[in-house]
Amino acid sequence: MGVPATSALALDGCLYSLGTLTTPKSGLARTVPMADQVVSTLKAQKRRLGRTKRDGLVFPGERGEYLDGSALRRRYKKALEKAKLRPLRFHDLRHTFGSIAINQATIVQVQAWMGHADIDTTSKYLHHRSRTGAARLLSAAFRPKPTRGAVSKAQQAVMSATSVR
Repeated sequence: MGVPATSALALDGCLYSLGTLTTPKSGLARTVPMADQVVSTLKAQKRRLGRTKRDGLVFPGERGEYLDGSALRRRYKKALEKAKLRPLRFHDLRHTFGSIAINQATIVQVQAWMGHADIDTTSKYLHHRSRTGAARLLSAAFRPKPTRGAVSKAQQAVMSATSVR
């Protein structure tokens, strides 16, 4: 179902879209590990809200029911303004997740978390991957392996070429 991301919320493996619960377009539910920062934020939100008509809703509407798409957009825009952030589409949060996650996780992990069927879809996030440490990895890969107690031929060649006579 082609629903704009600004009008969808994920709830218990389903999408809540314009007042209707639907499944993701792949038809498959997925699990994304929850960062500690998210856990603490959600716990604080739960304490702030107390009980709602539909327990488990993170951002309920004013009467404790599901939040409709237009109310979600209004709250989202208000939060952006309060945080003094530039305007971002709700869907941009998904791209931000992929761009940040690729710096710590493998491409296969990010693919699973984002629900991409094809790894090529996920590969667009690779240009966000930090190159810090790449030279160190290559240096280790090409470092001569010491032979048992002896100096390797490559090391001998370097030492003889650099020795002072």
